[in-house]
Amino acid sequence: RAGRIIFLEDLINETAKFALQTIEEKNPDLEGKENIAEIVALGAIKYNDLSRDRTKNIIFDWKEALSFEGDTGPYLQYTVVRANSVLQKTKKKPSLKNTNQLREKNEIGIIKTLSQFPDVVGSSLNEYKPHHIANYLNRLASEFNEYYHTTKIIGSQQEIQRLSLVFSVATVIKTGLALLGIDVPEKM
Repeated sequence: RAGRIIFLEDLINETAKFALQTIEEKNPDLEGKENIAEIVALGAIKYNDLSRDRTKNIIFDWKEALSFEGDTGPYLQYTVVRANSVLQKTKKKPSLKNTNQLREKNEIGIIKTLSQFPDVVGSSLNEYKPHHIANYLNRLASEFNEYYHTTKIIGSQQEIQRLSLVFSVATVIKTGLALLGIDVPEKM
């Protein structure tokens, strides 16, 4: 309304600078920080836009969009990186056999949320509203991160089944982000 025009290239460059600063604060020894910062920046911009109903106004705030907490692209990207890190820390392979041994309330909740993915994608497609996918991914990531902080995965009696749950969450979030045109870096 004020007549100010912000070019996309400038938005991407500035967002990448903010992302690089955040990465340097959180993980200064990370290799390929500039490339990762660009992936995170593009993810933040795309997610900020696509996570809102297209009929509403969109406001972009660098600090909010680049936060590694809450409803943001970097939060979802980091969740996938975290889940993959868990999978890499063990020599055991996830197996979908005997997943009925997952009986904790939070595990059942995650399984139910995972099962909703095809329906969410379908409704998002039918209604031309990608924010349905974004909101779903945020909900799944929140459930997983709570699970990650409260449940022993590696070394537990249900380790293989829990690894399957971790693998499934990582796969669904990464797939959902790909549907939104958002890449996930290997490390963050």
